[in-house]
Amino acid sequence: MENMAPVIIIFLIFGGGGMLTRMWSDYNKTRIEMARIKLEQMSASPRGSNREVEALRAELESTRQELRDLRNTSMQYDISFDTALGRMENRVAHVERRIGVNSSQNDVESVTLTGR
Repeated sequence: MENMAPVIIIFLIFGGGGMLTRMWSDYNKTRIEMARIKLEQMSASPRGSNREVEALRAELESTRQELRDLRNTSMQYDISFDTALGRMENRVAHVERRIGVNSSQNDVESVTLTGR
C-alpha cells in the first residue's frame, strides 16, 4: 500500500482526475434528481388527498353546525324552563298571598329549636 502513491499520481495525471471529477459530478446530479423526485412525490401526495382534506373540512363544518344547533336548542330549553319556573313562582306567590290573608285570622305558631 505504501507503493500506491506513485500509481495514484500517474493515474490522476493521465486522465483519471477528469474521470473522478465526472463521477463526483454525476453522483451530485443523481442526488439532486433523487431529492427533486422525492419532493415531487411529497407535494403530489397532498394534491392526491385534496379530496380527503375537503371531505374532512366539510365534516368539520357539519359538526360545527350541529354544535350550533345543539346550543340553540339548549338555550331554547333553558329559556322555556326559566319561563315555566317564573310562572310557578308567580303562582306560588299568589297562593301564599291568598293563604297569608286567611292565616291572619288563625293563630300563628312559632317553634324554637334548641340544641341538646
